[in-house]
Amino acid sequence: IKFASQGKKYSWASALRLAEWELLSESFARPAIFCIDDFGLGLDQKRQTLLQGKFFQMGQVFLTAPHFSFPFCKELIPLFSVEEGSASRVL
Repeated sequence: IKFASQGKKYSWASALRLAEWELLSESFARPAIFCIDDFGLGLDQKRQTLLQGKFFQMGQVFLTAPHFSFPFCKELIPLFSVEEGSASRVL
């Protein structure tokens, strides 16, 4: 995409990743593992919230994020923080 803002490019890339996940899940008749790196980078709060809402329907989701912004998830799914090579569960 040559003529789009960074936010629109990230939104487009996220939409492609979701479509890829749906195709794989349908092909194998079970939820595929969804992985995304640098989640939220370049997305506004509205788009981040919309994408986060999809995670609960997806099975296993692995993502990295430059900033921790999942306060509503702590009670529902295990979250881990990795700092200086050590992983610890976020309580």
